[in-house]
Amino acid sequence: MNEMKRILYIDDNEMDQKALVYCLKDHSISYECVLANTLAQAHEKLKKERYDLIVADYKLSDGHGFDIFKAAIDCPVIMLTGYGDQEVASHAMNLGAVDYVVKDSKWDYLKRLFSSIDFFVSKKPGMKRVRRVLIVEDDKIDQKAMTQLLDQHPLYQYTLTSTLAEARQKLKEGTFDVAILDANLPDGRGEELHQDLQETPFVVATGSGSEDYAVRALKQGASDYIIKDVNHFYLKLIPSTLEKALKQKELNELKENFIATVSHELRNPLAVLKGGLKNLKDGLEGPLPKEQANLIEIFFRQTERLLKITSELLDLTRFETGKVMLAFEKIPIQGLILKIIEGFKLIPREKPCKLVTELPQNLPEINADSEMIDRVITNLLDDAIRFSNARVVVKAIEEGNHIRVSVMDDGPGIAPQDQEALFSKFKQFGRPKEGSGYKGTGLGLAICKEVIELHHGRIWVESSLGQGTKFHFTLPK
Repeated sequence: MNEMKRILYIDDNEMDQKALVYCLKDHSISYECVLANTLAQAHEKLKKERYDLIVADYKLSDGHGFDIFKAAIDCPVIMLTGYGDQEVASHAMNLGAVDYVVKDSKWDYLKRLFSSIDFFVSKKPGMKRVRRVLIVEDDKIDQKAMTQLLDQHPLYQYTLTSTLAEARQKLKEGTFDVAILDANLPDGRGEELHQDLQETPFVVATGSGSEDYAVRALKQGASDYIIKDVNHFYLKLIPSTLEKALKQKELNELKENFIATVSHELRNPLAVLKGGLKNLKDGLEGPLPKEQANLIEIFFRQTERLLKITSELLDLTRFETGKVMLAFEKIPIQGLILKIIEGFKLIPREKPCKLVTELPQNLPEINADSEMIDRVITNLLDDAIRFSNARVVVKAIEEGNHIRVSVMDDGPGIAPQDQEALFSKFKQFGRPKEGSGYKGTGLGLAICKEVIELHHGRIWVESSLGQGTKFHFTLPK
């Protein structure tokens, strides 16, 4: 049973209090959210009880959220600020806040706040002592051989299924540490189950002569493969192969935790640095000579870039570990695109770029997280403008039960060998040398892919050298 995590939430807005409590009540981590309307109430509660985390609004009826830091001994604090109060956030982190979240009137900020709470109070569970193994195998002889082998290893607890349908049902009912998946099953091919396994590492088992299936499975995410033989010598390989798959999963989780931790540790001081540089740049600390002002402008832009990189790393880790909450609502995709386009037209650019929209009237609404879809379109449009020669087209059409959105540029294109890995982490555009010299982080498209797949959509690219690039994504209506 999970240990109860205790959060002290200091806010005098009753609706904000109810919204956060509602978000926290249904989660795999058990939270107890203790409410305080004033600083005085918060101080009294801190004297009597221990808390794992404090969430404090900046503006309170009897003071500022800053005043809580002296009482918050060895307890992390997340500061809530209003829109436009980024300087407040910078000051809060100077005082020791672990994070800040900017409020908005629609409570969209709760997704960001929830992820931050989850990060600072959750502990990654260690690998289970008993490994739960899902076996998907229809051959009776192989079933008996595998189960007899695993019966000899108390470390393993197996569930046996013979079809894709049975396996999918077991995956809905519970979680597994690892799976053994046969190539051919009565109701389809084993590879049809790859997507259903999601984060569960799997090993494929195939007969001699079907190595092509094993190779495809490895490309699609399998940890390893085993070639079955009539004498069942392959059984000797199963324990070590399963342990290898489990170890790889553990290493991946450690890597993700490391990236998330480093991103958090970098994000806070960078936000403080950015706030200080902005004050200098805007002349709040007094006028600067021209040369110093130019240097401050360069430092400010580079700090912004570093902050963007750390935020993208953190966001991607949250996507991959399932710690992202989506706020689905019906949104008009046409209106969202036009709003984003208008925003881009206001941004000054070194070279002119004509933005064209091809949007039919009466496009159906989509059920989506508007903030996330805004982020995808903005990312694709930003890249298209950067690499275009003179023109970018944004198009949306209705295709059956989906809406397809396309962002097309007339730039140098992407080489075929680079397109396959384009949506992978840290992969940058393989544009030719005559193209833009911009170097991104290689995370933007990976985040786009995660967002679209969370919406049960698809994203892909079409490009030829010298013929421009077209990015497409679909979303269910």
